[in-house]
Amino acid sequence: MTLPRVKRIAMFLISLCVLTSCGSSFDGSVTVYPTEKTFSGKRIPLLRTAFKASFETQTVVYWYPGIRETPERLINCTVRDNYNWVGEYIDHSGRVEMVDGRILSYSPNKVYVSSFYWWYLHFKMKIS
Repeated sequence: MTLPRVKRIAMFLISLCVLTSCGSSFDGSVTVYPTEKTFSGKRIPLLRTAFKASFETQTVVYWYPGIRETPERLINCTVRDNYNWVGEYIDHSGRVEMVDGRILSYSPNKVYVSSFYWWYLHFKMKIS
C-alpha cells in the first residue's frame, strides 16, 4: 500500500468517526460538546452529553456517550420539542435549558462548541 493511499484511508476513517459523533442522531437524541476555560485561557473538553426529550411525556433524559450509557432523568421539565426544553437535575444542583438545539450556559467559563472542535481538543489532550 502506498503512503498517499494510507493517508486517504486514515482521513476517511477519521471523517467517519467525526460525522457519526455529531450533534443529532437517528434516535432523536442531541449530543452537546462542553469545554471549560482554564485560568490560563486554555480550553479543555468536558464530557460530551447526549439529551433526548419527549413532548408527549414532558421528560428529558441524558447520558454520557461511551462513558455512562445509563440515562438519567431531569425533573420539572417543560418540553416544546427535542430542541427546545428546560429541566432540572434530580439533586436540584442546577437547571439545563436547550433553545434551538443549543444548550444555554450560565457559567462564563463553560462554553459549548462544535463536535469537530471538541474532538480536536480531545485528541490534542491525549497526545500531550
